[in-house]
Amino acid sequence: MRSDRAHHVGALWGELLTERNWPFEAKASRDAFLKARSGVRTALRQMVPDPDAVAAVYMNGAPIVLALCGNALYEVRGQVDKNLVGGAEVRRTPIVPDRCRVSAVSEYREVDGFAQRMTIWTFDVSGMKVKFATEAYEDEEQAQLPERLALKLAIAIGWEPPFDEVLAERIAA
Repeated sequence: MRSDRAHHVGALWGELLTERNWPFEAKASRDAFLKARSGVRTALRQMVPDPDAVAAVYMNGAPIVLALCGNALYEVRGQVDKNLVGGAEVRRTPIVPDRCRVSAVSEYREVDGFAQRMTIWTFDVSGMKVKFATEAYEDEEQAQLPERLALKLAIAIGWEPPFDEVLAERIAA
């Protein structure tokens, strides 16, 4: 992945991490956070091809990065051991459409006068279980990264939902 994109996605991963409880002592916490974020950025740069879509999402109690690269889904998890050594685990799963499933459950509500759609996406990508939430507002010109990833992944595994022109433009960007 290009360095600038890895840096940006690593920062988004870090934001998700700091929104949740961080399991280290306060003094060690900042150091551990920086090492884990650095591990994610390095893994993205060195081990993940430039993706068609990428997002940092919160899944199964931890922030992860998911990257759709052609016919494969990459999962990157930041790690810090008890000695505060940072790193990342990278997993590549090939997308075999006959072995994949997707489910999307959406709810709609009005927030500050705009329609909002919250969707819970559940994927089974050739045995890899992926579940995360996305938000979309009617006034957005471009889909947020998690929604764009979810829609492109659904398309990659063979789902052809009846997108309207507005949604098609939002995910194409």
